[in-house]
Amino acid sequence: MKQHIVVNQLAAGMVTTHNTKMKFILNSMRIKHSTALLTTEAITIKEFLIQCSHCVDGYLNIW
Repeated sequence: MKQHIVVNQLAAGMVTTHNTKMKFILNSMRIKHSTALLTTEAITIKEFLIQCSHCVDGYLNIW
């Protein structure tokens, strides 16, 4: 996903290479944060799926 590339570029203080809508960048940041929490076992798999499903729901509504 190019949104994840943009998120990584922003985190590194780099200029982004793609023009991406802010809502997609924010969703990618939310998914990345939820993944980090799951990896450290700060949240359960169920909580992870709930958090990510809310992020992905926006993508499904535009199709």
